[in-house]
Amino acid sequence: MNTPNHASSSKLRPTSFTQFIAPNAPLLIAKNTVLYGLVGAALGGTAGVVRSINPVQLAGNTGLRWFVMSTAFFGGSMLDEVFVGWNIETDGDRIISGLREYIVSPILTASQATRFHAYHRAEALGIPYPTHLTIKDLRTARLLDGALSGALGGPMLVIFQEISTGLRYQGRSWRMARAGLTCALITSSLQMIANQSRIIRLNLLAKREANPREQVETEEKSTSEQMLDALRTPMRDAGGENLGEKSLPGRILGTLSTFLPIQKLSDEEYLSALMRKRAEVDKRLAEIENEEKRIYDYATSGNRRL
Repeated sequence: MNTPNHASSSKLRPTSFTQFIAPNAPLLIAKNTVLYGLVGAALGGTAGVVRSINPVQLAGNTGLRWFVMSTAFFGGSMLDEVFVGWNIETDGDRIISGLREYIVSPILTASQATRFHAYHRAEALGIPYPTHLTIKDLRTARLLDGALSGALGGPMLVIFQEISTGLRYQGRSWRMARAGLTCALITSSLQMIANQSRIIRLNLLAKREANPREQVETEEKSTSEQMLDALRTPMRDAGGENLGEKSLPGRILGTLSTFLPIQKLSDEEYLSALMRKRAEVDKRLAEIENEEKRIYDYATSGNRRL
């Protein structure tokens, strides 16, 4: 009865680091270590030409040092391809290397050294994590991995230098400690720069997704306002709501009415005033017509009396 539960738990919980190593991890490690070795050789040869030193010898020494250092750490960037089991093909910007990916990061993840490691451990085991990672977690992600890997890779570089030259320098412990501290500072600084770059990229992607939505909302709002304005204009025209008040003559009359005897009339009052004026004009025309008739009668009858 307990066999299915045991089988399911064995699928969720990793029993060995090796089962989470990506099949193409050795090839990626080899490609990146060779790449960094060639870069180091090119820089060493250039420095030899500038300093008038044998460029071939300096390029070989520098290339070997870069090769060893990149094998130990320098190419490494994330633990997920090894321990968490993320898909390397979809996360191609992550470069894998030996020391960090096979030793440091799995140990830190298993021990839940930080929130980042605890989050990815829960993800690897299929356990829901209570909270999401914050910007602070992303900004400090894998800094501890980088510092520890650099601290371990620095002394390895000193040991390789002694083996390659066949010389044993005085103050070996101090040289190894200084190399470890220097490499830890360099690798953690590079990891911090990489984290900040990822945060900037995420912010840009978030803004790109938000801008089209804001534009659509703005366009919808402006369209609705235009439709409402188009509906209000005919209603104002049909209702006859003193459209002249907004014009320049209307504003002038409104200003003059405050200190001049100018009366504001409605349509009915204005029509009544016109009718009265017309009645007065008709009355005056009738009087003029009667006067002309009297003059005409007087002229034709010979009577000079008015």
